[in-house]
Amino acid sequence: MRTPQELSPRAARAYVTHLAKTVLRHEPNNVRRRGGGLTNFVYQVDVADQSLIVRINAAPEKLRTFKREQQGMNLARDAGLPVPQVLHVGADPHPFMVLDNVRGAVGTHAYNRITTVHQMGELTARIHQIQTQGFGPTALDAAPLRGTRRHSWGAHLEGDLHASERLAALERLGMLLPVNAERMRRTLAYMCTWRRNPVLHHGDMRLKNVIVDHEGKIVAVLDWETARRASPHYGICRSRCTI
Repeated sequence: MRTPQELSPRAARAYVTHLAKTVLRHEPNNVRRRGGGLTNFVYQVDVADQSLIVRINAAPEKLRTFKREQQGMNLARDAGLPVPQVLHVGADPHPFMVLDNVRGAVGTHAYNRITTVHQMGELTARIHQIQTQGFGPTALDAAPLRGTRRHSWGAHLEGDLHASERLAALERLGMLLPVNAERMRRTLAYMCTWRRNPVLHHGDMRLKNVIVDHEGKIVAVLDWETARRASPHYGICRSRCTI
């Protein structure tokens, strides 16, 4: 099976080895595929005295996503949050991201997941203190590409999330009673009037996206691929923590 985006596992491994030699300037000591990558190939690459993570995808548009992700991670790191350092983002020819490999256990394997979830809540609150400009994922684009970002919460709800269209589809498919659909339309109309300053959002704060050390402390928040700038309420609605 050729995933993601029509890149075979053999070709992916060869490309990662190529990146180690051309971008990292070292012959790799070890190249090992890591699990958990649903949208990208993820490899651990050990070079010299470094252990790194290389994420790749054959889709050309993924380069823009990786750059957005890097911007969100940099904002979080600057605020003192436990986020891996992104070392390289580019395409040669396929989009790639290179970042530090943080040692530890995935949150789903934490000894005390309740404690881990509490820490995730605290980190999410800290992320939501990072003030930004503009709404939506495009607000994390580099300056020349920011013309399409939304300047209000209502514009983001309708222009990016297509909230009214989704609500109409649920009603059309008979998944909502008319009285409930009307209530939701009124709620959505009210939400579109909110005047809240945008803040940074991780976008997918789940146990599988954090690394904990041997004492159970979160030492890294991973997978910022769906990061965006939005109302403080957005991240709470998106949270899907499984204990």
